[in-house]
Formats: sequence, structure tokens, C-alpha cells
Amino acid sequence: MLPVGPGAGDRGLAGSEALVARRRSSRLAGCLLFGALAGCFPGRATAEQVVTAFVTAVQEQDWTTLFCLLVEGTEEDRRPELERARREAFARWAQGETARYLEQRDRGFVALTPDGIALAKLFVLGKGTYYEMSAVRREARQWVADLTVRFGYDAMDLSGFPPGTVIYFAAAPPGRVARLEVPEGEASRSVEVLQEIVLRWTLERRAATASCPEGWRVVAVEPLPETAVTQKLTWVFQ
Repeated sequence: MLPVGPGAGDRGLAGSEALVARRRSSRLAGCLLFGALAGCFPGRATAEQVVTAFVTAVQEQDWTTLFCLLVEGTEEDRRPELERARREAFARWAQGETARYLEQRDRGFVALTPDGIALAKLFVLGKGTYYEMSAVRREARQWVADLTVRFGYDAMDLSGFPPGTVIYFAAAPPGRVARLEVPEGEASRSVEVLQEIVLRWTLERRAATASCPEGWRVVAVEPLPETAVTQKLTWVFQ
């Protein structure tokens, strides 16, 4: 669950820079403004820009942008002091979710909660994993977007990693983590990994504000297990 008050979470905010983090939404805002004329609203281009803004915020720990894309409603105009408290509470919560992801990854299974933070981290979205928007449709007041993710693990060259290095791979069922430790000397290692999967994003419009110009909210993200394609990979170490 997302925090809703200043008491949520137990990790301190590293300074107040999260309140003034860099904004990366000019392209998205432009599409939202002119999309009805240009044909990108609502559609794949806009949905992909929302997803890209989201996963970039997760990977760069830009809690200000992530707050705008996850939390429903703001109080910045009427009650700025409450808004600051909500943002600080959210940053503490998001930091805790990131730490929880690392703990679960090391244990071999990550709970892919609907907020999408752990999912973006495990699938390395926004940091090299290829994805493309494959379908977008409207359902009532929301838009459902299917994102096809291709991991490209078979293109990885592990020969440069020193012995003892641990490398993590997304595996099936979604949330399972495959682990490979680079061996000492000549040896081979095999892992069963995800090759491709579809992620379903539920998006909805929200009021754009000066500090949250995106105009969109990510309601939920979920992997579709029935779309998972796996492959067995083997690396030979010299």
C-alpha cells in the first residue's frame, strides 16, 4: 500500500532534494497538450512515454516524479504543508520498497506488487531491457496498455566478470530470480531465464499541476504469466 501521511515508513528522507528533483516530463507534457491533434493521445506513444517516465524514476530514485505517477490527487494548491509531508512519507516508503526488493532478490523470489517498483527493478526496465508498447485500449476511465518486454540475456558476455561475481536473472514464474555465480577456472554454468513477457499497465488521467505536469497516474502494473517465454542459457568460462 502507498503511504498517505507523514507517519508512513521508517526510513529517513536523504535531505529535501526529493521535493525539487529534476523533471523529465517536457516531452510527455507536450504530447499530452498536443496529442489530440497529433494522434498520440491516447495511444501507444503516450502510454510508452508514461511507462518510460515511471521506470526512469524508479531506477534513478527520483521520488518526486514517482510520487506524481503513483499517488492519487495532490494538495499543493490548498494545503502545501500537507503536500510536503505526503511527499516525504512517500519517499521513505519508496526507499523501503527498494531495500525490500534487494532482500527478496537475494532470497530468490521477489513479490511483484502492483505499484511496479520491484517489477521495474527486477526486469531492469529503463536500464537496458528492451520493451515496446504492443497494445493500448480504453476501459471506462482508464487505459490498459500491454508492454512486451524482451530481456536479451542471450547477448550478455560474462567473460569479463571476476570469479565470485553474482549475476541475477528474471525467471519464471514472474518474480522468481535465477542466480549465477561466476566460477573460478574452467567451467560452465546454465540458467533457465525469461526471454520475453507482457506487462499490463493500467493508467488513468489525473489533473496536471505545476509540480506534477505528467497528467497521468499508474494505477497498477502486472506481469501476464501466460505470456512468459523462457530459455535455457549456458555460459562457458575459461
